[in-house]
Amino acid sequence: MSNSITQDIQYKQTVVEYSYRHGVTKAAIKFKMYRKTIYRWRTKYDGTAKSLKDKSRRPHSHPNQHTEAEIKMIKDYKAKNKETGLVVLWIKLERKGYTRSITRKEFCDLIYRLTATEFNPIADSRKGQQDAIKQVIAERQLEDKISEVSYSDCDDEKIKFLSGAGIIYGMDDGTFAPDNDITREQAAAILYRTADFLGNKTIVEPNGTTFYDENLISDWARESVSIMNSMKIMEGVSDTEFAPKGNYTVEQAVATMVRLYNCY
Repeated sequence: MSNSITQDIQYKQTVVEYSYRHGVTKAAIKFKMYRKTIYRWRTKYDGTAKSLKDKSRRPHSHPNQHTEAEIKMIKDYKAKNKETGLVVLWIKLERKGYTRSITRKEFCDLIYRLTATEFNPIADSRKGQQDAIKQVIAERQLEDKISEVSYSDCDDEKIKFLSGAGIIYGMDDGTFAPDNDITREQAAAILYRTADFLGNKTIVEPNGTTFYDENLISDWARESVSIMNSMKIMEGVSDTEFAPKGNYTVEQAVATMVRLYNCY
């Protein structure tokens, strides 16, 4: 990777130096590239190859980032509970007032762990989970389906497995949007598909409960929301409201994982 980056920078420098000697138009023709690109490189160039290195596009901050106090709380708890799993850690943090939306990838990490644990109750370590999932893939013959999974913004093996298993789906534009906060209706749909994949015998018919904001629930999530509510795995934010487009929180996600686990 390092050699590739170095070669790319050297190539840019060659193009820029050529453009200074012979002009941008001739450089564009010789190297088969747009004049605008060469002008952009020339603007950055200060005579050193380092100036042509691409800068990181990673944002310096985002609206849902942890505060310094939250980071300290997490690090302190993790330092004192080194062997504690993610779910237990979140529960401990919740009791101390930790509240945060959960991303699509973080939610999938929990589902992956739950699935591994159901097939092998002692699969608590990372290797144990991987071995359990390998067993699931072999038993369900999911190799081909997993190999066909492709998202333009995500190459995570856990997400590939869950997609191949039909538990999760990506977005309409071909992305998975792993860092987006998961919505309540998305979470309900994933929970229902997980229960179905694991062969949960306690899946029940919808109990007929309606929410006044039911018209806001997407068609693809309507059945999942109703069944998860009937099973008391995931209920509304109140007796009359589900808030399907609202963000799901870490503590809510952990609570529903525990409820789903206890159904088996």
